Amino acid sequence: TKGVASAASDVDKRQVKHSRENRLYVSWRNTKGVDCKMIGPSSTCFCNHRYRDHNFDSIEKRDIHCKDKKCRCPMFSYVPVYGSMDIRCQCKHSYQYHDPLSKKCTTSKCSCRKFSTTHSCSCGEQVLVHRTVFETRQERIDQGKSVDPGWQEGNLAGGMGGLSNFDAMIDPVDKVEMGLALPPGGSYGMKEIKGNEEEKESAFNNLGPQLLSGLQSDALKLYVTPHRY
Repeated sequence: TKGVASAASDVDKRQVKHSRENRLYVSWRNTKGVDCKMIGPSSTCFCNHRYRDHNFDSIEKRDIHCKDKKCRCPMFSYVPVYGSMDIRCQCKHSYQYHDPLSKKCTTSKCSCRKFSTTHSCSCGEQVLVHRTVFETRQERIDQGKSVDPGWQEGNLAGGMGGLSNFDAMIDPVDKVEMGLALPPGGSYGMKEIKGNEEEKESAFNNLGPQLLSGLQSDALKLYVTPHRY
């Protein structure tokens, strides 16, 4: 019995190790293909549990359901709430009072059959037209989207979601305003550095001060607070 249990434990460990080395990149994407938010361990799901509370090691099946046995959440679905901020349905009740499976309002005497809101993202599109996307490293590379640096591959936990570096903690729309990314029509991500090795090194070193300068404003301090990620 102990031998069987030990063998099963070894299999589980190998599966987890494989999953962590091939983790899913999770993002919240609009209809234009822009990743408006890279999901982190503390990103909130519609079920009001965090990404870290979901089955993030399900790489092949992508069955990222909530691991809370009392929760009906079938799949992690990002909801853009930060701190005490809330998103309310048109029935005037919070998303928290809606069933994560049926999306119906659970408040007594409310006739709301499905969560609906007019809230918009900073990209200009409504929250409801966005979708939570789960991708492998190779799938993102094929689309020209950012991934972990090569040396970092396999060193991050699966629960990191879409976060791969400090740069990923700033939303793409804000990168454009800070001059760290290209506007719509180009690709969202760090500007491509061209030139000889000396020019590339100089350009790369200048990115740090630009980033720190942008983060000085009160509006952008929100983007690096722990509760948001």
